[in-house]
Amino acid sequence: MTVIRSLLTAEPTGRGTDPDAAFKFLNKVMKRKALVFFLSDMLFDKMPESVKPALLKHEIVSVGVIDEMLFAPFTDGALRTFDPESGTVETLDFSQTSRIGTDRFIAEKKDAFDRLGINSMWIRNRENYMDDLVNEFKKLNRIKKR
Repeated sequence: MTVIRSLLTAEPTGRGTDPDAAFKFLNKVMKRKALVFFLSDMLFDKMPESVKPALLKHEIVSVGVIDEMLFAPFTDGALRTFDPESGTVETLDFSQTSRIGTDRFIAEKKDAFDRLGINSMWIRNRENYMDDLVNEFKKLNRIKKR
């Protein structure tokens, strides 16, 4: 739990979410079979090709960290934001556009992971994320017993 706590409170050193770099590093460094936890905000379009060799050697469990503010339901108005990944300031107009819901986002990503044979779990970045994590490990344990 200490590792997860330190990961959730770490400051980013770069911009963007690049799973390709993580899986290329994993393929290069880890020679023995391992249980790998892929912890990410999952804000990328698709899984890279470098995940396939990793899947042949390792068991991978994706842990998606959901930012509640990303999916907050705004119904009217505008909000000026700074995007730390691209470094740009943008104005979001919520009167014209609807945000994707958390459930739909998770369902799309879970479907992509299921097609690859990767188990996935999701935690929210709120004060009591430990409950989410414990519940997800219990679900994963039930799946493994089948």
